[in-house]
Amino acid sequence: MSPNFIYFYVSAEHPGVVDCREFSDSPVVRINLRKVSKVNVNVSCDNLPYEMFAKGLDLDHQWYLFENIRPTEEFVGDFWRMIWQKKCSKIIMLTRLVEHNKVKCCQYWPDDGQKMYGAVTVEVKDTDTFSDYTIRTFVVSAVRTTIKRCWTQGAESRLVKHFHLESWSDRHVPEYPSSVIHFFNMIRHADIKENNVPILVHCSAGIGRTGTFLGLDYLLDQANAEGYINVFQCVQNLRSQRVNMVQNQDQYVFLHEAVAEALFCPSIAIHSERFPYHYKSMLELEPGSKTSKLEHEFGKLQHVTKYHESLKTSFYESEEYIAAKSMENAEKNRTRNILPNDSHRPFLSTRVEGTNDYINAVFLSSYRNPKCFLVTQNPLSDTIVDFWRMVYEYKVCTIITLDRITKPSEIYWPVESETITYIPFQLQHVTDVDHVTHIERTIKLTNAGEPKEKALLIKQYECRFWRSDSQVPVSGEGALLAVYEQAQKWQAVNGSPPIVAHCLNGSSKSGLFCVVTATIDRLKHEREVTLQHTLKQMRVNRHQIIPTYEQYRYCHDVIMEYMRLIDPCIGFGI
Repeated sequence: MSPNFIYFYVSAEHPGVVDCREFSDSPVVRINLRKVSKVNVNVSCDNLPYEMFAKGLDLDHQWYLFENIRPTEEFVGDFWRMIWQKKCSKIIMLTRLVEHNKVKCCQYWPDDGQKMYGAVTVEVKDTDTFSDYTIRTFVVSAVRTTIKRCWTQGAESRLVKHFHLESWSDRHVPEYPSSVIHFFNMIRHADIKENNVPILVHCSAGIGRTGTFLGLDYLLDQANAEGYINVFQCVQNLRSQRVNMVQNQDQYVFLHEAVAEALFCPSIAIHSERFPYHYKSMLELEPGSKTSKLEHEFGKLQHVTKYHESLKTSFYESEEYIAAKSMENAEKNRTRNILPNDSHRPFLSTRVEGTNDYINAVFLSSYRNPKCFLVTQNPLSDTIVDFWRMVYEYKVCTIITLDRITKPSEIYWPVESETITYIPFQLQHVTDVDHVTHIERTIKLTNAGEPKEKALLIKQYECRFWRSDSQVPVSGEGALLAVYEQAQKWQAVNGSPPIVAHCLNGSSKSGLFCVVTATIDRLKHEREVTLQHTLKQMRVNRHQIIPTYEQYRYCHDVIMEYMRLIDPCIGFGI
């Protein structure tokens, strides 16, 4: 596949335009260039904001690209003038402002309130933050000008949605494509009246991430319209419009993976009103099969997870598990096959003799918080102090104990007005509240080495509704929901630090709790069920979550029970 120029790009090489570009080897080819209204007679970036159109499969559907490495402070006015004149209602930003200590893009919007960029005023109306991306709503307006061809006369304002993906680094690819696919689908279904106006897409250089994202759009349209895809031809078409689109081999491979997952195992957001009907239909048998549609769906999820694991050479031997596989940490792991990736584990810093920064735990995200949960194994007698180091350092106020701990040396909490010490920590028992299905215990944690630090007041929910030999709780869905509701109320009072959830192996039961919690949180706020996507996202950090169909179906049952508690009329015979 040629990385070279295959069309003329005379306008992009004009001396007044080259200054607008930060990558001299990535001009826009002339055949696809579109000029913006002139502000002065000199050829400059005022004449030509660095832009191009990329045609989609449907010729009426086009993406509109701002191709500079960033809008720099000097040219932000041109950037917004381009958005105004082309009537763009969506901006897709695929870069963080700073990556690896290097500025990738200037912030071309105000933090709040409004700010004028050239002749365009941008006001932030709303900001909605999620674990992987942020959605901003701008009110954009243009002032009157004496240049007749520059703006439409008269006062006018428009809404512009800004979709900002923050989990994709320059020249690299996400660990798994599910986050990008979810982001892509969310944009496609955003409730914005576009009227066939172009969509503005940019990253830093405008070729790697942008090219891959546009390729995903093109190929999914091709699959739906023609029943097949041609990735090579797609990238060739993109490169005929912009040199080096889809910049490297990793991005080219990632494009294949993303399209395959989007087609083979799509993550569909189901509106809460439709979910009971959807779930009932998923329990029906597949035509000509002895398995249900839901079981078939779970099989696809398993296949996708195993496929991604297979792409890693010698899975747990890779460089991503250096700490977990080291000699000094090997005895801290209960099992050899459930280990934390160095990219997703907490690093402990409180100095305690005989310890290091390691604990077998990983962060899991909710739909808004990338570090909503810390899942870990039941502490071993030698790792109890590490457990409390983690709780202390991350200001944890909620602990969910999902497996019964019967071995005396591994009981890590104080009982009955007791105070115990794991140097440098003191743990004081405050109260026990005995519920039918669990014990709600309050513990006071202080660090003797930091007397000025405020003590932590922690709620531990010791669950008694889950047998060690059972995949799912034996007492139905209500017990898990009761713990969830109590934990959420306590979290809200304390500012929502990470929730620690632990079970024997740090995956099977604690993972289920986190999947259900995150799914219900989204249901409460967005009125949609995204269980598939939630599971995919959590499996990025811990692959063994929800290992069986029994657990997968139980997650659906808990969601249904939660909805029945809200509306007793829901049921539909399920």
